[in-house]
Amino acid sequence: MSNFDHYHAKSVAETLSYYCSNNFELEVWTELELSKEPLEESPYDIIISNFIIPPIENKRLIYIK
Repeated sequence: MSNFDHYHAKSVAETLSYYCSNNFELEVWTELELSKEPLEESPYDIIISNFIIPPIENKRLIYIK
């Protein structure tokens, strides 16, 4: 997820996909709403963003600057 725009998030996902080969399934968050509840209910194990997200139980959050 990116607070810049959808294309920035997509670029980060493509870069990770290139360097991580087939080790991960990557998706870009496309929902207009971004709040804790939808993230809690999402199927994602790891959430990568360029902004700080409050802790979410059973989710690994990675903040990249």
